[in-house]
This record gives sequence, structure tokens and C-alpha cells, in this order.
Amino acid sequence: MNKNLCICVLPSPKSSPRSSFTNRLIHLENQRIRLHSLNAYVATLGGGYFLCRYLSQAIALARYQRSIALALHDRNLAGKCTVNEAYNYVHAGRCRDALAIVKLVRKEAKKRGDEELKRICSAAMTFALRVERCSLTGRGKGGVDDWHRFRVVEERNGIARN
Repeated sequence: MNKNLCICVLPSPKSSPRSSFTNRLIHLENQRIRLHSLNAYVATLGGGYFLCRYLSQAIALARYQRSIALALHDRNLAGKCTVNEAYNYVHAGRCRDALAIVKLVRKEAKKRGDEELKRICSAAMTFALRVERCSLTGRGKGGVDDWHRFRVVEERNGIARN
């Protein structure tokens, strides 16, 4: 559950606000606006390994977006960004790493009572387990599985090869 608290700060009617206080409020509001804009920009970059095929860049973008979410004090969005990071590991064929990350996020979501994030984690775990099963049976390596038309791509020397 996402709980937002809005605090309205008003100066005392008997005195004028101090310039340092109002400057700080303006600075914080401008920073919040910039963070929201930056978050939207990073989200439009994609960042998914399935898109850019470079695991290090995809992970860096997911972590960067998570740090923006934490700066905005949005733990729900930060959890979603962490799940996005886990999806990148799945697409790189590192399903065990992805499952470990998703389990940690799900544990935090349970503590906060965040039902939406728990459902997202369940879907990510199901996807990771299916991809892992396909990889173990040989159906997913270099090919496509029946559920997601998914292909595990080997990465050599930082260059993805299909």
C-alpha cells in the first residue's frame, strides 16, 4: 500500500518567512520535480536486457532508476526497479541470481503489505522458473520456448551474440 503524506508548511501570520527557509523549500520542490522528470526519462530508455543486449548497461539503468526512486522516497517504485533488474538477469540466463533478488523484494513487499509488488514478484518468479526449466531441458538455449518466445543469448567479450 502506498501511503503519501502531504505537509503544508505555512509561515506564522505575525512574521514574514525567513529567506533561508523559503529558499530551502523551493530547492526541495525543484529537486523533486527534477527527479520525477529524470525518472520518466530513464524509464523511456528501456534498459531491459532484451532491448539493448548488454547486461552491464541494463543493470546500471535499473539500479540508476532504483536510486532515483529512493531519492523520491518511493519504496514501491524502488521495488519495481529491483524486479526489473532481476528480469535483466533472467534474459541473460542467470535465473538463480534473478530468483534471489526477487525473493528479497517479495520479503520487503510482505513487510510493507504491498500487494501489487507481491503479485509482480510472483510473476517474475514464475517467468524465471520457466526460463530456467527451458534452459535445463535445452529448449530455451538459442531457441524459442512455447510461452514467451524467449531466447537466452550468450554474451562474449561484452558483445551479445545471437
